[in-house]
Amino acid sequence: MKNCTIFFTIVFLGFCFSVSVFGQANLPEGPNTQFSIPQNIHSLQQQIKIAEQNEDWEEYYSLRPKLISAWQEVDPNIAALYRSTNSPESDQLKPDAPKPGEQNTEVLAPFWGDDEIVHTGNVIDISLINTRGDTLYLAALNSTGSAVNIYRSADGGNNWSTFMPNFSLTNANKIELLDFDGYTGSNGPSYILLFSQYSSGVLYCTRFETTTGNYVNSIVVSTGCTDFSVDRSYPNSNYRCFVQYDSASTQYHKRSDPASYATIWQDPVNISSCKDPDLAYGLNGSLYLVYIGRSSGNLYLNSNYTYGDPTTFFNQRTIEFGATDTTFTPEIIASRHDTSAQTVLTVYNWLNNGRSDLRTAKKVGGGGWSSPANWSSFSSTDNKLVHLYCRKVSNNGVFQASFTRTGLSNALPRAIRYRKFDSGSWNSSIQVSDTLNSVTGVQASMVTQLTSGIAVFAYAGSSGVNVYFDREDWVTDVTSEIQVVEDYSLEQNYPNPFNPSTKIRWQSPVSSHQTLKIYDVLGNEVATLVDEYREAGRYELEFNASNLSSGVYIYKLQAGDYVSSKKMILIK
Repeated sequence: MKNCTIFFTIVFLGFCFSVSVFGQANLPEGPNTQFSIPQNIHSLQQQIKIAEQNEDWEEYYSLRPKLISAWQEVDPNIAALYRSTNSPESDQLKPDAPKPGEQNTEVLAPFWGDDEIVHTGNVIDISLINTRGDTLYLAALNSTGSAVNIYRSADGGNNWSTFMPNFSLTNANKIELLDFDGYTGSNGPSYILLFSQYSSGVLYCTRFETTTGNYVNSIVVSTGCTDFSVDRSYPNSNYRCFVQYDSASTQYHKRSDPASYATIWQDPVNISSCKDPDLAYGLNGSLYLVYIGRSSGNLYLNSNYTYGDPTTFFNQRTIEFGATDTTFTPEIIASRHDTSAQTVLTVYNWLNNGRSDLRTAKKVGGGGWSSPANWSSFSSTDNKLVHLYCRKVSNNGVFQASFTRTGLSNALPRAIRYRKFDSGSWNSSIQVSDTLNSVTGVQASMVTQLTSGIAVFAYAGSSGVNVYFDREDWVTDVTSEIQVVEDYSLEQNYPNPFNPSTKIRWQSPVSSHQTLKIYDVLGNEVATLVDEYREAGRYELEFNASNLSSGVYIYKLQAGDYVSSKKMILIK
């Protein structure tokens, strides 16, 4: 991937300025979503952002009409973006609105190996979330799309009860739960949201009270929705929800009014003519959107650092260049750091010689995006359907991931595997689904995390029959990832600069005698980290330089005939 160049242009004519972000060789597939913003309007936007960060809602609601009025004088079409698109009162009365159904007769089944059956029966979609107090909710959409069952566990998945049985929908084909209850220690109300996409193109949001089960429906998209993704902000009390969705050939973004608790949807903005949307919220109002080009197959990114304000989306940048239908189903996640320090990471499917690989790209701190790299790629398997999660704790940069590995062309065996991103790198994957049975290979698994740090999972069984739950610490027969690699490589140490420890990773496709040594800039050897015969595979070690002085050092790998070296910087 080509490096990105950032241009900051200030236009004093008419007291306007604009900020544009361009990736070299980027060709936008959709409308330009960056507007030229007058200085007085930019000032209002910043005041509104500060009001949201401080949860000063009196100030927020006094500034919003001023912002709309200011845009009205400049461009009425832009002012029209700031509007509500639904009526909570009428939404509740729609004949196809989600509602309670007849009590079903489904019961919890016994354990299946190490994995617990939570839902029995065929399903076409599932969703798992962790809410305040480590209370888990698991939703299962039945095979006809006519009802969803929501289960609850207050003890980390050891015991489950039915929270909302047989909740009636109308030809739904996709669901997603979203925790909407603040976080541990927050003072807002406790809700969960159920988003249900109908085959008719309507997207509903149903808000449940966690204590009573009472619900309120709202229409997020009234027609034409073909796919969607959701995330939310994390203040103490007034939560805001963000939705990115496809509508025919055009993709849109909406946000909820912060005081409506996801019943009033407003501010639609046309993002691009793309597909396969996903979005992630970081902190301080930052949103990151990824999607695939319909005509090119490129993977695009769009950013917004003002709580989804419709006029402050950056121009799209290209993360991956592809051909039509070679890149698909991207997932994106952002760490819970201050905006300038956030790590943003995307994992996506890549069609490689007829098989499905997973690839990744990341942005660490204030740096640019890395070149795409293989995340899970083996010549004898398909790897697909990744799901990412980051726990809502400030300064948290730990990501959880689950994905499906199958034989080529969805053949057996099929398994759910797990990886963790910590300290700037991913660990090797392990299998978490029961080895005695097969998973569906069609629906994505779900992963979330308990406050203890334990990852938990949900996935559908073979042919979409039954929904299973598992925990990282329940896995007793851990199958480590087979270390099949196709080429030599020596990666840049991380972190760099470092003090006093850093990690070095490398890989070799053949077994050989390997050495990894550290030299100073004069060529003197200062440390030998590896000097032995090693099997083919991937390796990582931690180098502690507490006995060395600050400066530039060289680390050199020799594996058979392969030799590579890189610089590292020690700063004490």
